[in-house]
Amino acid sequence: GGNIRHLVSGGSALPDEVHKAFHALGFDLSEGYGLTESSPVLTVTSPGNKRLPGTVGRPLPGVELKILEPDSSGIGEVIAKGPNVMAGYFEDRDATEAILKNGWLYTGDLGRIDADGRLYLVGRKKDVIIDANGKNVFPDELEELYQAHKHIKELSIVGLPDDAGGEKVACLCVPDYLDRPRDDVRRELEEHFRNVSQDMPFYRRVKILRLWDGELLRTSTRKVKRKWVVDELKRLERVAASAEKAQKQLVS
Repeated sequence: GGNIRHLVSGGSALPDEVHKAFHALGFDLSEGYGLTESSPVLTVTSPGNKRLPGTVGRPLPGVELKILEPDSSGIGEVIAKGPNVMAGYFEDRDATEAILKNGWLYTGDLGRIDADGRLYLVGRKKDVIIDANGKNVFPDELEELYQAHKHIKELSIVGLPDDAGGEKVACLCVPDYLDRPRDDVRRELEEHFRNVSQDMPFYRRVKILRLWDGELLRTSTRKVKRKWVVDELKRLERVAASAEKAQKQLVS
């Protein structure tokens, strides 16, 4: 110790409990944000003793950020321009034109910028859940709220098609039983989800919860494969529907 000048977190979202723990120990932990296509840093929080949870800071000198088509909450796609933005993908014109437009890099990330110019990220554009009334639900925000339980090992929240033409919020959750009876833990987790849901608007609540004794499939960078989660939840829903149908036939 004694020679550390800066601690910077990047690569994925910094959990608030981790940030809080470092701050309590006296460490000033900054968070940065960027993409490989931006060499890679776009923003970083400034050093200082004040804890600013949730923000990835202001743009670096020479970097310009905009929020594309923000909604009523100021949330939209983050686009960036600057000398660190790539010229394009090597020998791939179509991919370049899909992400670079008039010098702006379309990040695919959703966020908002506050009055002080700080960027807050809420998730990926492709992962947004849109309900039948057109309301947007951001899985990353919900995952942070629901996963705060000692018996949750990991979870993923996605959108599943509903009969009204939109998507409903669904969750695949992997319990951590911690040597307790399986049924007790599962009942406790179901109660936990109900308690968290009652404090939020109906459109944001988890409508489908499946507890799964496996591991969530991840990419090489340890991000959960949401497409796989969607397919697995659909399969589990089909199995449950078949079991319910068979039970009704037995009763009748």
